[in-house]
Amino acid sequence: MSAGDGRPGRLDAPYTPPDDIEPTVLRQSRAFVRCLRAEGIPVRVDFYRRGTHDWPYWERELRRALPTLLDRE
Repeated sequence: MSAGDGRPGRLDAPYTPPDDIEPTVLRQSRAFVRCLRAEGIPVRVDFYRRGTHDWPYWERELRRALPTLLDRE
């Protein structure tokens, strides 16, 4: 589970405005993680502060998650 806070971060183009979507995604993601943990379901979390709801962040997080997604125990 990953999300930024909507403020432009290092993967955003210069002068990118703040994002209206990502703060909501962050709140929902935090709530979902609390529910998972309450049920004892393991979850990896990366709430990385600055970052918008845009492709460079999706690509980075997919690369990080891919080994777990491909693990076939």
